[in-house]
Amino acid sequence: MPELPELQAHAERLTADFGDATLARFVPLSFTALKTASPAPESSVGEPLRRVGRRGKYLLLDFGPNTFVLHLMQGDRLRPDEKQSPKARGGLARWVFDDGRALLLTEAGKEKRAGVWVVQGDPDPQEPLAAYFGPDADTLETRGIRAIFLGHYFAWDPETSHAAARAHGFRADAEGSRTGYYDFADIDDDFISIHHWMKWYKFGFTRLFDNLALEIRNGRMTRARAVEVIRDAGDQTPVRDIEKFCSFAGISAARFFEIAERFRNRDIWLQTDGTWTIPGFLIPDWDWHEIHPH
Repeated sequence: MPELPELQAHAERLTADFGDATLARFVPLSFTALKTASPAPESSVGEPLRRVGRRGKYLLLDFGPNTFVLHLMQGDRLRPDEKQSPKARGGLARWVFDDGRALLLTEAGKEKRAGVWVVQGDPDPQEPLAAYFGPDADTLETRGIRAIFLGHYFAWDPETSHAAARAHGFRADAEGSRTGYYDFADIDDDFISIHHWMKWYKFGFTRLFDNLALEIRNGRMTRARAVEVIRDAGDQTPVRDIEKFCSFAGISAARFFEIAERFRNRDIWLQTDGTWTIPGFLIPDWDWHEIHPH
């Protein structure tokens, strides 16, 4: 992450070089890049870049109605992009202007903590986005904090945890599994199924794949049986929870799927005659019909 004087100088230099350039399009190069859904980044197309500002260690790209807020980690940069390669090394997002020039946001590390937020209006009087971040890697190292993953020391088996919880009065979901394979997991949140389901767009597998991999590793299921379970379950689109979320967020189901579509990983998905498929998918006769409630 650049230090404050360097970041301030960088913001001023970008303003001098790109100020008043009109945005032609915003291109997320990684599905981890864009952290917000509304306002849509496309709503800034046609707006000139008023200035590049700074708030703490965030860069602010002011396009008038909306501002792009950039969080940079150590080694991350926002720089002119002369090549505009479709797969720029370390590229997270690109801003292309109507004069043909572009800015590229790159991430040097593997933490996937850099990101882009689109904020309506002036972000200065709004609540700081920093409240949504945990401590960065430098802070953890400076304070001598080390994260320990218990799975490195104890063999993880959800059925073992379930048995212990059941012995103390825990009850599984009477309606069956909410998402995935287990009727005792992911049952305390109306929207957790959406969180897991988005992996279908991003990685081409679902929560069910995760759960069945554990069942295979723990010797309770064969791979052939797991494939049958996946075929029977489909992509487990959480229709009811999506409808709940849309009601909560005040958006239509069509808008929800429009936003979800931005995260579809084109490196693994291929669209043919209007239908999205994954070439070489685990199940050759998979039903690629997608359920989109309205």
